Amino acid sequence: MTEVQKLASFVNARKYSDLSEAAVRELKIRLLDSLGCAIGALKGEPVKMVKEQLDDFGENPLATLIGGKKNAPDRAAFYNSTLVRYLDFNDSYLAKNETCHPSDNIGSVLAAAEYADKNGKEFLTALAIAYQVQCRLSDVAPVRDKGYDHTVQGAYGAAAGAAYALALEQGEKLVGENKVQELKQKSTAIESFHPEVLLSDIYRQTKSKKSSNGPRA
Repeated sequence: MTEVQKLASFVNARKYSDLSEAAVRELKIRLLDSLGCAIGALKGEPVKMVKEQLDDFGENPLATLIGGKKNAPDRAAFYNSTLVRYLDFNDSYLAKNETCHPSDNIGSVLAAAEYADKNGKEFLTALAIAYQVQCRLSDVAPVRDKGYDHTVQGAYGAAAGAAYALALEQGEKLVGENKVQELKQKSTAIESFHPEVLLSDIYRQTKSKKSSNGPRA
């Protein structure tokens, strides 16, 4: 089994009952915190520019934009992720050799979950998966010392969370196999799903320092 197949299997097997009460509580706190960051960013000039682009090139109104209106899910993910990230106050996870901002995943997971008509429990499960994948990869497969930004792990987290929200079959989750292989046999650390362990440390800092990961799932 390849690394990406192991990751897909991990995502495919998850369910809401895997989450402890503590994990659910921490996810809700981070969601509320991120929504606060997003609302505070609504009048930011770069945010306005993104919104103007969406208005010019808007498509099917299938996913909600924070602050009002709807747009295509991928564009809603982009816009909402911009809002969460712009003020640079969203959450941080400090791994030993890496820092990431796992709430960067919220825009992608939220858009996918709304598009797929998922309920709150399904959304929180998808978000937990995104957090777990990004943070665990940051722990065991740091990339910054190799010249890459920490958003590399965020791409896997966003894709994993969105894949769960969209209820993709396991074979459909097998994307980017070559890139995952570069993480060099690190998936065993992902296979133990205990998000409460990670989530207790997510909010060690309130100010972020680097650019967000690409929000499209």
